Amino acid sequence: EHTHKHQNEIQTITELQTSIAILKGNIGPGCLALPWSFSLLGVPLGCFITISCCVLVTWNAWTLVRLKREIWGVERRGITYSDVGENIYGSKFRIVVDISVVCVQLAVCTVFFSNMGENLSATMQQTLQQFELVSNENLIDILTDRRLIMLLLLPPILVLTSVPNLKRLSPYITIATIFMCLTFVLIAFIISNNWESGMTIWMAKHQTWQGYLQEIEWKLVPLATCAIMYSLEGDQLILPIESSMTNPRAFDRVLVASMTIVGVLFCVFASSCTIAFGNVDGGSITAFLMDHRIELRLMEMFSTYQILLVTNVIVSLSLLFTYPLQLFPAIGLMAQVVSRRDLDIEGEEGISLHTGGASSSNGGTVISGRGQDRGGDIQSYDNESTALVQALDTMPNIRQSLSHDRNLSQSEGETDSKTNTFALMSGMEGDSIGLRACLVLITFVVAIIVPRLKALISLAGAVTGSATSLIIPPMLALQFIKSVGAEEGICASRKRMEIFYILLIIIGWTYGLIGTVSSIQDILSNHHH
Repeated sequence: EHTHKHQNEIQTITELQTSIAILKGNIGPGCLALPWSFSLLGVPLGCFITISCCVLVTWNAWTLVRLKREIWGVERRGITYSDVGENIYGSKFRIVVDISVVCVQLAVCTVFFSNMGENLSATMQQTLQQFELVSNENLIDILTDRRLIMLLLLPPILVLTSVPNLKRLSPYITIATIFMCLTFVLIAFIISNNWESGMTIWMAKHQTWQGYLQEIEWKLVPLATCAIMYSLEGDQLILPIESSMTNPRAFDRVLVASMTIVGVLFCVFASSCTIAFGNVDGGSITAFLMDHRIELRLMEMFSTYQILLVTNVIVSLSLLFTYPLQLFPAIGLMAQVVSRRDLDIEGEEGISLHTGGASSSNGGTVISGRGQDRGGDIQSYDNESTALVQALDTMPNIRQSLSHDRNLSQSEGETDSKTNTFALMSGMEGDSIGLRACLVLITFVVAIIVPRLKALISLAGAVTGSATSLIIPPMLALQFIKSVGAEEGICASRKRMEIFYILLIIIGWTYGLIGTVSSIQDILSNHHH
């Protein structure tokens, strides 16, 4: 017990580390689509919608934290998004939350696939034309087809996702972070060299308010808004980050300060790209710049092609190394599904072969005991393991726990054929290379089917972002307020909060439905063309 307590103390993080974790969770590859959104919305409306989305996501994230504290207290650690949903709505709603989180992570990975394909396609096309390696235009189109490139990326992604646990994956995650930071540095360098000419053109178009209104693509506003919501991809990290704080009572001000920085950085980055480069019509700013490199200005000592080649390659490598990390929450949840299915099968066999025998009871205790203990290490690796806040430290404990259970079972004369070596290495019962390969193939197939990156980003932001970020948190808060009101009586302030959360639910559903319909229409129109 003392050892476990000591490990928990080691795992806690300071307020600065908490802020960095929130920033890293939100500032990532999703930002590369923001310039396209701002080109459709215009800078003023783009900034307004971005800040509004940040406010909504921050409030709903804080709602989850407050619900967790109301139910379990401030100091309770290891509570997940699914735990809160199950406590308020029951076990069936936990499935809803789990499915939503799995869809979010698979959507993110699908966009990563498509983004790598688009970046490398633009790079290869410009390289073949630059050095005149291939003269046949049809052959160039075939060699640079994004679908062919994604097919070539499939084997290395399968290899990376077969890395059993996050501890072994951590070097790749570090490299991905460095590459993404370097990407933003190179983009900032390109912006600085094109700022003066871009600002002159932009100011000429916006001398009156009519200029601002005329540049807004009103029919595409839902798509642009969905892309902005997609960029706010770190809302799943809030509960594990808050639980990891040394002083969790300071989390509210850290969250507000960090999300304010996120909102400002999003606005500055997207506005700067829109002003410096004009109308950005691609879902990846790096791929767009490669396609329009002739129009760019750089210092004479640097080749535009070389700078953009490096930028596209390192951002693609960053996406490649980040992909397994983003897939881990989905792996954890799906592994639980497999584990519970195996438990049910073993339970049925145990009842039929050993009615009332020790075999079935022991077999059930191993997994169901973990499933009931929502504060345990297995559950801290549940939905929000994207955070990586505790995963690296808890992994040895999980493997030790699994090994202990297996040894206990074998000591009683039973051989657990279901527990495989890979599951012991990964720390997740039910995990396997086959499961991971299936999840990767799902993201690959969807990325192949949806032809354009920006359409895929909008669809991901509409379907997954609305559920986990905008709809479920106010639904949980509303039900919790009603249950408290039923016990303590309804007061005026509680009634106002009910109305407020109903309004948030309406906003979430409206955004989700309009965004989803617009995204699907955009995808279908592109297929027809």
